Amino acid sequence: MTTLLDHVPDTTQGNRRQCPICQSRRALSVDADEGETGVWHCFSCEAGGDGISYLMRVEGYGFQDACRELG
Repeated sequence: MTTLLDHVPDTTQGNRRQCPICQSRRALSVDADEGETGVWHCFSCEAGGDGISYLMRVEGYGFQDACRELG
């Protein structure tokens, strides 16, 4: 089983990472403690959601494929 943290590049220390949408450094917050898939939010471009929405928006997965990947 994969989680959101497996898909977000670790470019900084802690839970703040580079946003793949707006490329702001240390703007993306990832909370992997929220269930199995995690929650993400960029404080620069205001994008965010759960692990499924991350895979769909950033990596181009369809809904069913994202569910399979995180399931």
